[in-house]
Amino acid sequence: MRPSRRESKQRRWDEICNRCGLCCYQKEYRSGRMTINTDRPCAYLVGETGLCMVYETRFKVCRDCRKVTLSRAMFSSLLPAECAYVKRYRKMKWLIPTARVVGPRSRGIKRH
Repeated sequence: MRPSRRESKQRRWDEICNRCGLCCYQKEYRSGRMTINTDRPCAYLVGETGLCMVYETRFKVCRDCRKVTLSRAMFSSLLPAECAYVKRYRKMKWLIPTARVVGPRSRGIKRH
């Protein structure tokens, strides 16, 4: 059976993701700047792969999970510069601050 238009659109959107997993860590303000704390991953994140164990139902299962939308990719300070959505859609990077990454993974981030 052929996927619906909506399913195809969602699949294309999901394919942009570089699976860095940084959107799945706790965010907090430090010194007035949004920070991603890699000491505090989501319980459903498989750290080595950057994949979610409950991806299909993540918004129902995890109250902190937020959908990455075009608007968030372009304007949200909750996403780091390493995020593939940010790289693709945030053309004027100097306009919107991105989250800073701290913790043990901050030096080993997969950069695509």
